[in-house]
Amino acid sequence: GIGDDCAVLALDNNNYQLFTTDTLVDGTHFHTIWQTAYQVGCKLVEVNVSDILAMGGYPTSAVIALTIPEHTDVKWVQELYKGISAASSRHNMFVTGGDTTRGPNIVLTLALLGNVPHNRLKLRSTAIPEDIICVTGTLGKSAAGLAAFQNNITGNKDGYLSPKARTVEESSLISKFASAMIDISDGLASEITHICTSSNTGSFIEAKNIPISEDVKAIADKIRTDPLEWALYGGEDYELLFTIPAEYIASLKKEFSDFTQIGKILSSEKDICLIEKGKITTVKPGFDHFKQ
Repeated sequence: GIGDDCAVLALDNNNYQLFTTDTLVDGTHFHTIWQTAYQVGCKLVEVNVSDILAMGGYPTSAVIALTIPEHTDVKWVQELYKGISAASSRHNMFVTGGDTTRGPNIVLTLALLGNVPHNRLKLRSTAIPEDIICVTGTLGKSAAGLAAFQNNITGNKDGYLSPKARTVEESSLISKFASAMIDISDGLASEITHICTSSNTGSFIEAKNIPISEDVKAIADKIRTDPLEWALYGGEDYELLFTIPAEYIASLKKEFSDFTQIGKILSSEKDICLIEKGKITTVKPGFDHFKQ
């Protein structure tokens, strides 16, 4: 049913099938004035694969619905599919078909199937009080890159131009130990809210522990912005947010170390809180596609 990164369908005695879809709209999820068609094609695949990985699974096959204006250059479409092919190869998946139609704006939709062993399936609803909250990589990269373009300043824009999901291998290692998992597509605040709401828990996050790269901080300094806001509310980083029993942290670190402990799951009567410089505030829900 609904409520997770993917729908989970019965497949066989050992595996579930995963099904997800994402849409990218020119001017909202990408900008052709800043991003190449190749980069857009890569992103279309990466954002969908990230959903599969967030469930502990691996992608298998996809179909694409492509809407383009009639004046679109054929070379742009060819480069788009080169990006799609490159990202698909990275994740060992296949594009098996789709549909193309004419429209006033570029709209790209990919529907992706994947599989996950029964014992590796991860949901948003299975976090447990006292679990440690962890996140892979660093946050705020995409929002920082977009801000650099919008303010016409230099800086590392790769997080915006070419976001990448984690790998199947990394997701598989995490899923051996995690209790709940989600990918960070709408910002840390939104995703931790999803986990706590689905799991009927509270939580706290230590602001000082949220991993933010020096590149992101450099862009924030230039435009006098707090990079923490990008980490919490920027979105499109496609890192994995997961909860894990404290006793499994050391075992996971032996196999995968690119993650940071940022907080803890609390009992249901507690709020979803951010602790910053000794001050406790309730986390705002985060991004909403229809309220921004």
